[in-house]
Amino acid sequence: ATSETLAIWKAQTFQPAAYVDLTAGLGVDAWAMSRHLLSSKVVVFERDEARAKMLEWNFKQLGIACEVHQQEATMANIDGWPENALIYIDPDRRVSGQRSLSVKDWSPDLSIWIPEILSRNRQLLIKFSPMIDITWIEHNFPGRKQVYVLGKEREVKEVLVHFEGSFADVNSTYLPKTAVIFQKGETYYWSNNAGDEKQVPLAEPITEQWLFDPHGALIKAGLTSEVAAHYQLSRLSKNNPYLLGNAFVDNFPGTQFKILSVMEFKPELLKSYLKSKDIRGAGVGCRDFPETAEKLKQRFKLGESHSHYLAFTKTFRGKLITIHGQT
Repeated sequence: ATSETLAIWKAQTFQPAAYVDLTAGLGVDAWAMSRHLLSSKVVVFERDEARAKMLEWNFKQLGIACEVHQQEATMANIDGWPENALIYIDPDRRVSGQRSLSVKDWSPDLSIWIPEILSRNRQLLIKFSPMIDITWIEHNFPGRKQVYVLGKEREVKEVLVHFEGSFADVNSTYLPKTAVIFQKGETYYWSNNAGDEKQVPLAEPITEQWLFDPHGALIKAGLTSEVAAHYQLSRLSKNNPYLLGNAFVDNFPGTQFKILSVMEFKPELLKSYLKSKDIRGAGVGCRDFPETAEKLKQRFKLGESHSHYLAFTKTFRGKLITIHGQT
């Protein structure tokens, strides 16, 4: 299961002396930590009574030594937690049924918890939705040590922000980011380096033979240029994640397509082209384009296909284009 894979990775990566989960939920992360911790100190908080009882029963059946507290964690609990513990929070971001971007509205309130935990020299790991904007994290969480974007197979699954009590450079404008991709039984890592901004050539006109669409975790982490530089690929524009190259790339972290045609985006021209090639279905991707993939599929009456791919995008000169590719 995806949650199990990610939980085991967290346990193996951070290896804290103890683990305290303020928002236990189903307890998957606590279970993974209990299996991989050097010590057996695992403490979880769960305010829902039924869920807390279920956690206690499950842990007992699995032989896991875990303290389950059926309550919401409070500041009074912090000093009783082990030194060098990793505090884990998956905050509830809903207020009256609506998602809020104010950390003061979340439960628990991160604007209070973060400084209190770091002042006691504890580690803190906060889980975010895969939909979160990394730039928003950069602006709202000074003192963070590292951001991890976790992806499994073709999807972004989690965004994690790691804080450490001894590391709190609130004036730093550099945000260390790592994309971790679990794919076909392997784990791949991509990271950025301070002061090492990759210079990637822009493609126009498009003469390359292959189109590359990086994994969503790489795009989310802003590491597209690192991938382009590593494989000597070019970009359509500075902020466009599509990449271009002249050869198939073994083990590329994403998908790649042999380019069959590149055309200016004109609806009637595309309809004529699809009819001439008898293309009735295609995978559709949109990067830096004013319409969504779903609307384009409806507009051009496209069914599903695993062989054809239509990329709707924009060049660095602002020209809308369609690229027809094949897997």
